[in-house]
Amino acid sequence: MSSKKAQGLPINFIILLIIALIVLVIIVLFATGTLGSLFKSTTEYQESMTVTEQQAARIKCSNWCTEAKAIASSDSAWKNSAYCNGNFTVNETKCWEQPIGVECKKVVKTSDELDITCCDTMREGCECSC
Repeated sequence: MSSKKAQGLPINFIILLIIALIVLVIIVLFATGTLGSLFKSTTEYQESMTVTEQQAARIKCSNWCTEAKAIASSDSAWKNSAYCNGNFTVNETKCWEQPIGVECKKVVKTSDELDITCCDTMREGCECSC
């Protein structure tokens, strides 16, 4: 009687082959740029403001508004104020945009000594003659 052993692949080789295939797929996804789209929802979540960040931004915008009201005596001074030009790192959000939503208005004099109202508008940003 002769004993014959079955020839097959060792389990270690199969495990290494599976790991190599997974690494190869990740490399292909990275090289084609589709790896980023797999994690897009995670990135979008990280780019939104937390409640604490929103509260801090509202306080900062309120302070900027108070400062702009105190020093803005013309429409150009209003447009150059920190309130009009400041933004937050998350999506470049302005003070009057959501989720911050701090509105600010001030009446200033033009060069013709006319009173005009300067305010923030959703479409145009900081403008005078609102």
